[in-house]
Amino acid sequence: MPGAVGSVVLDAFALGVPMVTTDIPNHGPEIDYLVDGKNGVIVRPSDSAKAYAEAVVGLLADDIRYAEMKTAALAECKNYSAEKMALNFADGIESALS
Repeated sequence: MPGAVGSVVLDAFALGVPMVTTDIPNHGPEIDYLVDGKNGVIVRPSDSAKAYAEAVVGLLADDIRYAEMKTAALAECKNYSAEKMALNFADGIESALS
């Protein structure tokens, strides 16, 4: 996804698909979940179609790297599930009321 990303980062993690995006200033806050080289790729410079294409092709051609990123992406689901968000929200309310 070469443009601005938001919650689609979480969708990619849930599917075990490493996200490949560009380093642009208008991503949603979810971009912070993407760790370049671990669970996805952030391409620099952001305006180079060639650099983006090379990053995607390079990732797909490297079975080991792709498998490692896929595993890391799936592992992120534990941190950002709907259940975890609900529990964090409830904990916040309880803390505020204390």
